[in-house]
Amino acid sequence: MLAEDRAEKIEIIEQQRDRIERLKAQDPSVSGGEFQKSRRVDSMQRHLEKLKIFADINDPMVKKRFEDDQGMMYPQRNQVMLRFSTLMRTFLPQAT
Repeated sequence: MLAEDRAEKIEIIEQQRDRIERLKAQDPSVSGGEFQKSRRVDSMQRHLEKLKIFADINDPMVKKRFEDDQGMMYPQRNQVMLRFSTLMRTFLPQAT
């Protein structure tokens, strides 16, 4: 079940990346000007980062590394671990 969920989210991430690339290649006059185009690209990239978090949140290995404080051993995943820790603090109630 987790693998299916992750596969769906990976597909959505790929679609979002394609949309961003198409928008970057698009003429600014079609997009409402250079400023509007850059704002839209930034917004889409922020949404892409959120999608990456949601794809990794159920990954048992990411969660285990986070819980074991081993996130820094994987430099390519530091962004994921940072996003994951932010997400965990946001959605989980704090223990008192």
